[in-house]
Amino acid sequence: MKTKILILIIFLASVHFSKAQVRPHIGVSTAINTTILFDEGLNTDPQYISVRTYEMTPIGFSFGVDFSKKFGLQLESIMGQQEMIFEMVDAVKTSVGERKLDMSYLHLPLLMRFMGGGDKRARMNFNFGPQLSILNSGIENFDVTQPNAVLEIPEGAIDDLPEGTVDNGDGTYTMPGELPQEGFSTALLKKNADSQIESFKNKEFHLVGGLGLDIDFSKHLYLGMNVRADYSFTDMRNGELIEQIKRGSLTDIANNRSTLTLSAQISLNFMIGGTRSHNKKLMEQEGEADFR
Repeated sequence: MKTKILILIIFLASVHFSKAQVRPHIGVSTAINTTILFDEGLNTDPQYISVRTYEMTPIGFSFGVDFSKKFGLQLESIMGQQEMIFEMVDAVKTSVGERKLDMSYLHLPLLMRFMGGGDKRARMNFNFGPQLSILNSGIENFDVTQPNAVLEIPEGAIDDLPEGTVDNGDGTYTMPGELPQEGFSTALLKKNADSQIESFKNKEFHLVGGLGLDIDFSKHLYLGMNVRADYSFTDMRNGELIEQIKRGSLTDIANNRSTLTLSAQISLNFMIGGTRSHNKKLMEQEGEADFR
């Protein structure tokens, strides 16, 4: 019974939208991304070297409405994976480990879409808007793989240092001559940690902008290709941790953080009760010649 009611609602909505000037559409997408971490402390410290990584955004869904052939709004729901790695090196630039962030988010961007208004099957578009990012999982690991490495150790890792580590008294530590086969690893930050200063924020606010191309497959189906920049202007860590680092009460070189995620996205989209194409012949066939 519920299924029949849902089908009836969708049918009535399709009839309604086919007669109106607005054009609703739904879509499914996937993407590949790379994330740049802006942290002056990590980026300027010679112990850390940024490593470019690429992650999949496995799946996303969208619902949008074109109010005219030049403007529309689109709400998306995207499961996103982000990875940021800083290779750790010693004084002679030998790799001794890494500092790695693995993050998983539910991204909810609300985008204004400015579209090319021609009647071609391929049209450019520009997207811009705010995004709420909800953290699903997150961890920042400090991993050492080389024995006898001399390193500046973050405060969050000091209590977990392996037996035999030597405090050099100058802010550095010498790792023991023997490490476990997998090396030494400890979590500096993670989601839902017992302490606020050891946990990530559960929500962040971003700004998103993108440039894309829509290509019609048929009257109701079109392919979207988009390159996008996603900037986080809120720090992923809690403010108490940042303040303690600034006051010098915690040992770390990290400063305020922000991220820039660059992605290439592809999507398949379906128009509900109308045609995506602005081709005049198709519009006339659908009785849509008044769509402006």
